[in-house]
Amino acid sequence: MPLFGMAPEDGSQTATQGGVAGRIGVAGATMKHLSIEPHYTLDVLAKRIGTKPAGILPWIRNESGVLRVKKVLKNGAVRTEIRIPESVWNRVYRNQIDRTRSSD
Repeated sequence: MPLFGMAPEDGSQTATQGGVAGRIGVAGATMKHLSIEPHYTLDVLAKRIGTKPAGILPWIRNESGVLRVKKVLKNGAVRTEIRIPESVWNRVYRNQIDRTRSSD
C-alpha cells in the first residue's frame, strides 16, 4: 500500500481524495508533486543566525510556501504557529544577504 493510501491510475493521489495534501489545503495538487522537506520554527532559525524571532518574521511574513497553523488555546485565544520550509528559508536568507551586500 502506498504511503498516502490508494492512488489513481497515474500513481498520484489528488487533494480531493484526502491524504496530507487535502488536510493542508493544497487544492488540486497531486501527492507526486508534493515533496517532504524539513520545516523550521522561527525560534530555530533565529538561533541559527543569532537574532530574535521577531527580527526574521518580517522577512517571511508574505512568502509563499510558509505553513501557518492556527490553534485555539484553552482560554479561547488563537495562536498561529509558523513553519518555514528549508527551501523557502534558503531563498529568503539569500535575498537578505544580497540586500545587505548591495547597500554597502
